[in-house]
Amino acid sequence: FKSEMVTQAILWEKVEFLESDQEWFKVRQWDGYESWVHQFYTVQTEKRNKIDEVKINRRYANIYNGKNTSSDIISEAVFGTILPVQFSEKYLNQILLPDSRSGWIEKQEAQKNVSIREQIVYNALQLRGIQYLWGGKTSKGFDCSGFIQTVFKFCSIELPRDASQQINISGLKKISLESAEQGDLLFFMSEDQIDHVGISLGNGKMIHCSGDVHIVSLDLKDK
Repeated sequence: FKSEMVTQAILWEKVEFLESDQEWFKVRQWDGYESWVHQFYTVQTEKRNKIDEVKINRRYANIYNGKNTSSDIISEAVFGTILPVQFSEKYLNQILLPDSRSGWIEKQEAQKNVSIREQIVYNALQLRGIQYLWGGKTSKGFDCSGFIQTVFKFCSIELPRDASQQINISGLKKISLESAEQGDLLFFMSEDQIDHVGISLGNGKMIHCSGDVHIVSLDLKDK
């Protein structure tokens, strides 16, 4: 039964344990989503003091066991992962893994002097080509609402997990399709149910995850 409720999480993502069944844990994630994860992928850690952090802004980033990129790869971080930094050098950061190991990761090149809308679009475009995965919310695979949630969370905008929940968050303003600007959310309905969501790029174009993450035109003449 758990094959239909398996969660997808990232390094250092905190979860609340609700119950267990043999080697499986039912957990609640930061967005309130409840699902199952195998105990192999979890670790119990002590509360740590606040230290510097780095946020991964690429699809993937290798974590090395030494101070150069020719060292052995010991793990990988996906887009949006926040890692505690123990030590910083010119091109690399030493980071802490949840199992208390240390590793080294290349420094991230941050976008400077951009608006939140521009950052949202930049993030979304970086993830083009990533395949659809039901329940996915990382650069290993997205579903439509997981793609939206991940892109916006990078900009410190926390959205619910599903499209039907995202359309009901407070503060949303209903607009016409013609007036949609880059970074606006576009929702789609089937049989009176919200079942899809994408991000407006302006000028009648949208980026969304359907099959994979790609750009489409919303102009019927382009069909």
